[in-house]
Order: sequence, then structure tokens, then C-alpha cells
Amino acid sequence: METLFKSIRDRVQQRNIKVLAKKCDQTPSTLPTTFQNPAIASLILKATSKHIDMPALVIQWNPAGFNNDPASPNNRNGVVGQNQDAVINSLQMAGAINYGNTIFMFRDSMQDSVTSSNPFLFAKGSVINLEFLMSL
Repeated sequence: METLFKSIRDRVQQRNIKVLAKKCDQTPSTLPTTFQNPAIASLILKATSKHIDMPALVIQWNPAGFNNDPASPNNRNGVVGQNQDAVINSLQMAGAINYGNTIFMFRDSMQDSVTSSNPFLFAKGSVINLEFLMSL
């Protein structure tokens, strides 16, 4: 019985990736690696079904990037206050609609909101993995 449920779940997950690829005018294999993750593909479909033509920021968090300084765990490059929660809170304060701490949708111009609120996301040598910045 467990195998049957796993098989059904796998089919649904692959379907979500195919639907997302079609929506992006791509094939599943040409989607960014992050978008090929079934959980992220499902979140993207959910977010874009509720918020049409809104810019989105999709973040695949890299936990190692927040733990690269043993003296200051969970802080990016050891800088206190530069942690995942701070990034999420800052994005939400900039007007982002949060989906699973992974997808952030913006009603207005995302670029101004994101770069002014989170300059360390785009700093040279950033260890946060921002796979793809796009508007669906």
C-alpha cells in the first residue's frame, strides 16, 4: 500500500513540474534546478494562481551560507542580524507576500523594494543561493 501512495505522490509531483514548465514556455529539464524541486514547483503554481502577473523572488536557501562562521552560527558571514529570519522579515516589510519562506510575490516593483531592504542579498560573494529572479 505504501508503494502505491509513493507512486501516486511521485506522479503528482512530476505533473506539477510539467505544468510549471509549460507555464514558463520551457521543458521540465530546462527549468532552473530550483524549479525542478517538486515542493518549490508546487509552491510556485499555488502562488501564481492567486497572484497573476506579479513579480516573484524564489529563494532556495543554502543553510551552509548561514553557518559559515562557527563563532556566529545562523548568521551570514558571521554578521549578527544577517540571518534567514531577517531576510524574510525584511522582504515582508518591503511588501512581499510570503509563500513557505521560499517564494515572495510583490504587488509593485520588486527591484526597488528588495535591493533597498536587503542589500546584503546581492552583495559580492553572497553565499545565499538566489537561483532565479523572475516574473511569472
